[in-house]
Amino acid sequence: PPGLSLRRMRPAAKARWRAVVMTGQLGESATWGEGTYENEYVKHDGVWKLSKVHWYQTFMVPYAGGWTKNKDINGGVYVSKEFPPDRPPTVKYDVWPGVHIPAFHYTNPVAKDPPAAPVDATSDAAVAQLRKRIGLLRDADEIENLISMYGYYLDKQKWDLLTDLFSEECSLEISQRGVYFGKQGVRRAMELFGPQNIEPDHLHNHIQMQPFINVASDGQRAWARSRALSQLGTFGRPGVWGDGVYENEFIKEQGVWKIRKDHVYTTFFAFYDEGWMNGRAPPKASQAIPPDAPPTEVYGGYPDVYVPPFHFKNPVTGGEQRAQPALSLAQVPAQARSTLARLEQKVTQLEDEHDIENLQRAFGFYVDKAKWQDVADLFAEDATLEMGGSGVFVGKARILQFMTRLAPNGLESGRLLNHLQLHPVVHDAPGGSTA
Repeated sequence: PPGLSLRRMRPAAKARWRAVVMTGQLGESATWGEGTYENEYVKHDGVWKLSKVHWYQTFMVPYAGGWTKNKDINGGVYVSKEFPPDRPPTVKYDVWPGVHIPAFHYTNPVAKDPPAAPVDATSDAAVAQLRKRIGLLRDADEIENLISMYGYYLDKQKWDLLTDLFSEECSLEISQRGVYFGKQGVRRAMELFGPQNIEPDHLHNHIQMQPFINVASDGQRAWARSRALSQLGTFGRPGVWGDGVYENEFIKEQGVWKIRKDHVYTTFFAFYDEGWMNGRAPPKASQAIPPDAPPTEVYGGYPDVYVPPFHFKNPVTGGEQRAQPALSLAQVPAQARSTLARLEQKVTQLEDEHDIENLQRAFGFYVDKAKWQDVADLFAEDATLEMGGSGVFVGKARILQFMTRLAPNGLESGRLLNHLQLHPVVHDAPGGSTA
């Protein structure tokens, strides 16, 4: 009803988000920030709205020197006498170089309730088909959540929780450190990055983004290419940027998705003050915590060039686009046909949005590695491309020419073209042929 306080309404959804903040005043200041949101949402008159927004500041520091040479500039406190709050802060916590772990609104996925019973094989074929398609969409959503949880646990060095995300027969391969097998191997490898629970003066941010997710048709295996942007350092020492690409495999064990193969390829490591202009060699195997096997692939990080193999074919030319058979309603009672038809339309819309997100993420991964033909193949024949103030290029041939000019010989040693694709808002137009 009008005037109803949203905070008295029971939250219908919760989400954990991350914010990377860049603020400044021309010629005067530039500031980095990072932190975690734990938010709540309600559906009011059929529309989702924010009911509680709570941002936990990890750090807010001057750009000059970054996060290892500066303490947080304001302690996460923004209260002013000119604009007082309605209530005091609900939580008092330490900011950089101190440590605070915002409470997780979710339980570790390995501890969730058992999955629902499988679809009865005798169910109507149309209903069973829709249930299967909805199940695959749910699988992709759960895997995307799993990827995000992985990053949040890495941030705070929650090694036991992170290890629980892995299947019993798994492997972990980070950069050139070698391969660690099984959950015990994963847990052992985590000590490479410090002890359980992050300590004061240490920053270990791993920002997970751009997941391109493919789920097998049986809903039991899946693969994802994703990206991590890392902010690393110890207070008072040089800070480090890092960027890498994951090519991971997932398996469903007793109805719960888990990581079967975790392989991150380092693109670059760079000291914060120097940036990525000069690059650094990727980390090697540890003698203190040796791997179970040497790296499966040997390569150099930036300025060297290496293209991690893609688990997917080009989403346009590779023949892997979703092709669902038409929903058969012939045997469905007449009174149920319109309901099933509406459900089928909604499921198709969700599938389209998932495919569009994968398409755009593929664009970013191909641009990274100067795979210009693959980039051009993502476009419709009469497509247009407008990059900044370069003008409009019309048609696939012209788009290919324009992109190729960025690196005519492909990605060569000493060239970095990272193209992060994130934060999508996707809407299908009525009819489902444009978006």
